[in-house]
Amino acid sequence: MVTRMLAACGLQLGPLHELIGPSSENPAGYWERRPIVALDDALLEVLGMAWDHAPHPLDADWLERPDVQALLGEARELVAGFGTDATWGWKDPRSSFTVPFWEAAIGSQVAVVVCARNPLDVAGSLERRGRMSERLAIQLWQAYTEAALGLRTGRRHVVTHYDAYFADPHAEIARVCQAVGLAPTAEQVAVAAASADTNHRHSSHGLAALVESAAPAAAVATYLELLAEAGPTMTQVAAGDALSLEVDDEGFDRAEAQVWVERFRSGARG
Repeated sequence: MVTRMLAACGLQLGPLHELIGPSSENPAGYWERRPIVALDDALLEVLGMAWDHAPHPLDADWLERPDVQALLGEARELVAGFGTDATWGWKDPRSSFTVPFWEAAIGSQVAVVVCARNPLDVAGSLERRGRMSERLAIQLWQAYTEAALGLRTGRRHVVTHYDAYFADPHAEIARVCQAVGLAPTAEQVAVAAASADTNHRHSSHGLAALVESAAPAAAVATYLELLAEAGPTMTQVAAGDALSLEVDDEGFDRAEAQVWVERFRSGARG
């Protein structure tokens, strides 16, 4: 959904016929470019990983491996097709791990949009698509999210929450576009905002539901870190929840957040 909105605001995604289209699980389409997804899958495979398998630590020189370098040539051909006068991008959750590979192909750093969603909602979506257990789904969510958050260092980035687009889509779209260097017209923003369709929103868990769930405390703390960066529109979303996040001037500390979750669950809520 976020990628579709950014495309409406001027982000170039490549030839339409190369975008993965609708399915019964995602009737609005995936807005992922097939050649990029295929390269990301191939890269994960040579690195001993897969989209549905939690990653392992990579060697510092993994980009220099001959099998990775062979894929890098294909990536450079894809990148060259965009030219130098377009603001372009791509969407693929696998890129949480593969952004350094694509930056090597591009020759410069990218701007990163980290799309956040309650891990209970993500787990529900994965269960509907492939009967994945909630435990495994949240483990995957944790791995992908930590990798995505790691991309913030030294890069232009923004964290945007799925729920924000159902509270104030105009404000959230404008915030994300400004963060990544897009300058849409008011008409483009209006078109993008109109595509926030609640019919495709199959579940919506609040923060209280996650804290009180069986999700690992570490995953809850990671989600709290996302909320801390998800922008002012999330205050409207939080108003309808039994719990909300407040961050003081000292900033967010994930370790402290995990301790708080554990204490909350044990009944020591002070």
